[in-house]
Amino acid sequence: MKEKTSDGLITEEELKYSKNFSYLVNGLYDVVSKARNVNNPTKTIDYSSNLGLRLGFDKEVAKDATIKAIGYYGIGVVDRKLPENFDEISLLTKATQIDEYDDKLVDFSLTLLTQTLTLEPRKHHHIKHLKQLNKASPTLKKIPSTSRELSRTRTPSTLAARTSGRWRP
Repeated sequence: MKEKTSDGLITEEELKYSKNFSYLVNGLYDVVSKARNVNNPTKTIDYSSNLGLRLGFDKEVAKDATIKAIGYYGIGVVDRKLPENFDEISLLTKATQIDEYDDKLVDFSLTLLTQTLTLEPRKHHHIKHLKQLNKASPTLKKIPSTSRELSRTRTPSTLAARTSGRWRP
């Protein structure tokens, strides 16, 4: 866009470039302003918009997912002092421009994983549940409080005895 506007005449192509760039900057402003704990939003938006120009998003319209990726990348580089890798952000933005991938690549929403356990009235049913939990999440063993709680699991008969006041280990 810089090279095109230096001659003093405004062409249809230059208007298209400025419209695309304006859309990018407006989107970056929304992404950065909605993000939490950004120390210097102006500097972040400036960096991100220049990155968008380097990536060629004045020549084509950046999709919302692409704007989101560039904005979060700018927050990481400017605000969090993470290293910049132009090849990686270039690859990510190319992928977010593809209709099939776009928003799926930059969906940073919280995902909750749950494990459904079935209760069986057997004496040692808790062993089966421990195996299911370990298979579903092997990291549970590494968390001291979780593994301690799992090892305290009791059968229904010992739980009933405990609640009736006749506790037997």
